[in-house]
Amino acid sequence: MKNIKIVLIAFGVLLGFSSKAQCGYDTTSVNITHILCNGGNTGSIDLFVQADSDKDFSWVGPNSYTANSLDINTLEAGTYTLTISLYSTPHDASTPLICQMPHDFIVYETLPIEALFSITDICSATDSADLSFTVIGGTPSNSGEPYSYQLTDDFGAVVTTNDTALNLTVGNYYLNITDENGCTSATQDTFISSVIEINPYMSSVSVICKDDNTGEARVFVNQGTGTPPYQFDWDFESMEEETDFTPIDSFSVIEGLFPGLYYVNITDAMGCVVRDSIEVKSNPNICISPYRAFSPNDD
Repeated sequence: MKNIKIVLIAFGVLLGFSSKAQCGYDTTSVNITHILCNGGNTGSIDLFVQADSDKDFSWVGPNSYTANSLDINTLEAGTYTLTISLYSTPHDASTPLICQMPHDFIVYETLPIEALFSITDICSATDSADLSFTVIGGTPSNSGEPYSYQLTDDFGAVVTTNDTALNLTVGNYYLNITDENGCTSATQDTFISSVIEINPYMSSVSVICKDDNTGEARVFVNQGTGTPPYQFDWDFESMEEETDFTPIDSFSVIEGLFPGLYYVNITDAMGCVVRDSIEVKSNPNICISPYRAFSPNDD
């Protein structure tokens, strides 16, 4: 057997490995051009095979791709299998097959360019919003901004060419992104909708006995106000005495409270904050617990 050396050039990097074949042909080099823009068909595979005029070449690839030339181009991403056949009479498949050698070659493509939108700081019907976006896919630049951006409104006016836009009004916005290689994203859109300010209501349960800690405080957000989910951050101002109450985050109901005034900051998904308070009232009744003791007289 002869040692057959196959050299792959991928994205400008030269890679080499050796293999053994049953026939005396030598695949000395392979140059694969990968696809810079997702969904494109700019890939190609170029090979050099010794004595190629005596051999038959058969390619199969994605989407029923076939070809019979040695070099192939206008390729989509995927795996391409080349079968090289040598017959005793060249190109005559009716004569005995001397040998056959299959090889797989992969043409890669970049990931699609996509944006993840984040809308914040719109807290009421008359408020404006801040919009930012994170881009994945494509080929980011190594210098300056990783991508080029263009955000437009319903009227086609350019709102920003950065990855953040501030003080936007309610409406549709459309984003186009270009990467280092000039690849563009499909237009992506997002809608900034009007928001009704967080409207909470609160209730409390008074302590059962004077100076004990059986009180409760509750906060709820009226449906359709703010932007869920909500976070609840509690603190307190004691009315009668110090308490060992520890502020609890993200619970709409807190228990084990002494009498006092309890405050809550309600934060919604937009980062909007509303502060409210409720009083846990005292009870003038003094509760007496019966004293129990063992007596030899059972009295």
